[in-house]
Amino acid sequence: MIDYHGLCQIKYLQESQGLNASQIAREMSLAPRTVAYWLAQEHFRPRKPTHRASKLEPIRGCIEYYLSEDPFVSTTVIYQRLLQRGFSGSLRLIKDFLRERHTHAGVQTQLIKYPFPPESAAQEACQEIGYLYVLKLIQGQVSKTELQKRFAGKLPAADIHKLHDVILNKPLKYRNRAITVLLYVENIAPYAISRFLFLHLGTVRSYIKCYEASGIDKLLSKRQNDTKKYEDPKYKEALFKILHTPPSSYYINRTT
Repeated sequence: MIDYHGLCQIKYLQESQGLNASQIAREMSLAPRTVAYWLAQEHFRPRKPTHRASKLEPIRGCIEYYLSEDPFVSTTVIYQRLLQRGFSGSLRLIKDFLRERHTHAGVQTQLIKYPFPPESAAQEACQEIGYLYVLKLIQGQVSKTELQKRFAGKLPAADIHKLHDVILNKPLKYRNRAITVLLYVENIAPYAISRFLFLHLGTVRSYIKCYEASGIDKLLSKRQNDTKKYEDPKYKEALFKILHTPPSSYYINRTT
């Protein structure tokens, strides 16, 4: 494409050096027809931009829908779903769109970058109780009274006191269980909790299932299972059966 500088160079070669269109084309590595066209122009006329409809326009709504269902859905998954809907664009096009979208979403604060833009009430709640609040809680900057005010009507007072104590005084695995409960009663989705705490989704769901089935005490206890194998009657019976069976039953000869 010829710009203003290119036009000036073409005119200079013709007027000052007397070159024709073919010679100028060889000199500037251009097509002769292009040079002939610009030699016939008195003034530089920039090409008018032609608006082409983006391949993303018909499927923007689909992308927004996928992100509303799962803010953490990968670009590849979105691309595969769009291909099934007849999308003919490239993966790079989707990546560029998502990058621009996240840039304009305003997901970054002064020091904290949240894992997703605030697109729903649940996500806003996760951000509100998220990094800053949990950090203050772990550092002892949130008292039991403040925690009780926040979760009044959602958790019994006794459970709130236990969770507060665990978060301040227990090892990481117990703190994760306690924080999972707090996020869960704030209607945060298990998937968001797993990303927030860097836990496997199955682990978070098992915490929630244990909490709903057996309560805080069971979830925060050292023993998640009701019985160990060595306490299970069927294993005990099998062991005593082996111990009281003659060695010959197992092809063991005491004389050898």
